[in-house]
Amino acid sequence: MHSIMQLINEIFNVYALGLVVYTVLSWINNPSANKIRAWLEKLYLPLLTFIRTKIKPINTGNKLIDFSPVILFVGIMIVRKIVYYLLI
Repeated sequence: MHSIMQLINEIFNVYALGLVVYTVLSWINNPSANKIRAWLEKLYLPLLTFIRTKIKPINTGNKLIDFSPVILFVGIMIVRKIVYYLLI
C-alpha cells in the first residue's frame, strides 16, 4: 500500500512540475520551447481554459495577469491530499 501511495504522489508531483514547465515556457519565444509547450498544452489547456472561464485574467493597464496556473496548481495539491487521505 505504501508503494501505491508513493506512486500516486509522484504522479501528482510530475503533473504539477509539468504545469510549472508549461507556464515558464509560455513566457519564452523559442522554436524548441514551442514544441515542448505544444505537447504539454494537450495536458493543461483544457483545465486552464475551464478555470479562465470562471476567473477572468486581471487587467493592470497594459498587461493581463492570469491566475489560472496558480489556481490549477493549488487544485492539484488539494486533490493530491484528498486522494492521499482516501487511501489511508
